Amino acid sequence: MSVININKHSFRKEVLESEKPVLLDIWVPWSGRNSASVAEEIAAERDDIKVVRMNAHDSPELSAELNIKHVPSMALFKNGKMISKTIETAIKSSVLAII
Repeated sequence: MSVININKHSFRKEVLESEKPVLLDIWVPWSGRNSASVAEEIAAERDDIKVVRMNAHDSPELSAELNIKHVPSMALFKNGKMISKTIETAIKSSVLAII
């Protein structure tokens, strides 16, 4: 499965209403730390979770609502609720530990 790009308009459908657990990759274009490759690897390897990406710069209200303090970050949602998050997004094992 590939990574799905989302924004504040598609967040509810793709994350909160998902039947699968959702790994949300939160990023900004100017960040020197890149989480895209880890997100893409996990999406390719795991069909039991949905992997989505959100540009925090384009969705500041949603980032604030989710209490995102560090970018990049990743958060895991199950049944419409955030259950875990990490800022160690470049370390695949750290991301897998929250799943």
